[in-house]
Amino acid sequence: VVVCWGYPDHKAAAHDSVVFDEIDNTYQAARYLLELGHREIGLYIPGARRPYEPRVRGLRSALRERNTDLREEWLFSTPELYDEGGARMAQRFLDLKSRPSALCIVNEYAASAFVNEIQRRGWRVPDDISLVSHDDAPVARFCAVPLTTVSHPVEDIANQVVRLLRERLENDYGGPARQITIKGQLVVRDSSRSYLA
Repeated sequence: VVVCWGYPDHKAAAHDSVVFDEIDNTYQAARYLLELGHREIGLYIPGARRPYEPRVRGLRSALRERNTDLREEWLFSTPELYDEGGARMAQRFLDLKSRPSALCIVNEYAASAFVNEIQRRGWRVPDDISLVSHDDAPVARFCAVPLTTVSHPVEDIANQVVRLLRERLENDYGGPARQITIKGQLVVRDSSRSYLA
């Protein structure tokens, strides 16, 4: 009995799977920033970006709805993860001549480090830049500026994986492979505000 978790994959088609919708996760973050009036939105993904990045697809989808283009120079990634990646990304952001007014940062430890670094340089969140993070980990509530975020509901994902496994192991289900898609929820806090041109 096999239950897959993670990204949709043609190999997983033969097995039950639980997929976290990263496209929708970033789409929700970007759509919220667009509703606040931001049109210049960047994205930071810690670690090496995968060639076919679902989160970039989510951002592009939201921007297209507002006839807004994505600027490639505002797609950030660093080899470092978490805090170190956020600090490195802050330096790259500050070195830009033209900066986005808002960012989606796909990791709350990285977002927290980003906030700390730019505040040391005199920038204010959300007055100078709005942020939406991802995961809704406890650090999002206790960051120097509590982070607006889109959740990554790990408990829901785990419950669905266990349910699918139990149904197979206990012979409650013997049909074709099933796929369950889990979506996050937007949680609004203090790191984002309406864009004032």
